[in-house]
Parts: sequence; C-alpha cells; structure tokens
Amino acid sequence: MPKKKRKKGVHSKHKGSSWELKVANQLSEKTGKEFRRVPLSGAYMGGMNQAKNAQVHSGLKEGLTGDIIGPDNWPFSMECKNTASYPRFHMMVLGRDAQIDKWIEEAFFDAENVNKFPILPLKRTHRGEFVLIPAAISQRAGIEDNFLVYEYGGEMPLHFHGADLRIWYMFKWDHFLNNMDELEEAANAWLKEETN
Repeated sequence: MPKKKRKKGVHSKHKGSSWELKVANQLSEKTGKEFRRVPLSGAYMGGMNQAKNAQVHSGLKEGLTGDIIGPDNWPFSMECKNTASYPRFHMMVLGRDAQIDKWIEEAFFDAENVNKFPILPLKRTHRGEFVLIPAAISQRAGIEDNFLVYEYGGEMPLHFHGADLRIWYMFKWDHFLNNMDELEEAANAWLKEETN
C-alpha cells in the first residue's frame, strides 16, 4: 500500500506551533508569569492584515499580535520562526540575508502596532535555538557578550522610540532566558521614558 503524502503546510504549521508552545512554556517557567501561544499566531493581526485592524480595540490587538501573549508590561512582541534552513549563519556574517530581513520587517510591523519592541525566537532544526533582538535593547541592558551581530539590509527605516533597529544581536535562546530580566527592565524603562 502506497504511503500517504503529508501536506507540507500542515507539517510546517505543527512545527511552528510546537516551537511557539515551547517558547511560551519556557518563558512562563523562567518568570513565574503566564505566557501563552497566540491562537492562529499572527494570522489575524500580523503582517499583511495590519490595514484591516485599525479599528480593533487595543487590548484585543495586543492579544492577537505576534506569536506569544505575555503578561502585563511585557515589552516585547515575539515573532517565532522554526525552520530547517534559517538562520543561515554564513549569510548573516557576510552581511545580508533577505529572509532574515523579511522576518525582521514582519516582527517590526507587529511590534510597532502594539507599541512594543520586536524580538524573534528562532529554531533551526539540528542547529539550535536562538533569538534575534535589537542591539539597542541589549546594549542598554549591558548584555554584550556571546552574540552574533546582524545588520538589517532592507529598505525600510526601522526606528522605534528613538532606537535605530537596523542592528540586531543573535543570542542562543538559553542566553536570552538567563538575561531576560535585564532585557525586560531595559526595554520597559525605554518605553516609559518615551511616553513621558
């Protein structure tokens, strides 16, 4: 009997959902606060749907933007990616990776929509778990070790609350978790300064 071919989209969706769930669970475990995976993660509010949601209540918008719902005052909008071939480290080191640039733009649009800083938890099959975070936040938190620098190479000006978001740091996911309190505090302080 011939094997049934599995639909690629179904497998990709499951793979992405499992990474989002792991991210939410690890954040919850680390902080003692509740993090959850967004139902339909980003499908309703994110990316290309932004024009449709101008009239949506801010609380609903925040709960449906990005891939992870965080506690009150969580300063990050998280766009999770789980792939077999990205990030391509050699392309990041050499300068530009169009796929990473596209993900940064997507995360930036979502984060700007809810007045948060974008971060991208990334999982590459058999290579590890990482996070891309704006360098400005990491620098402000004093966390400047164990990272790869990536410069966004797209056309879009990425400015948010006075921060230039063209430079990003990639950390191992565990390093992010271990320094999360400092990063969260730095991002929240920045957001408060800009609103005062």
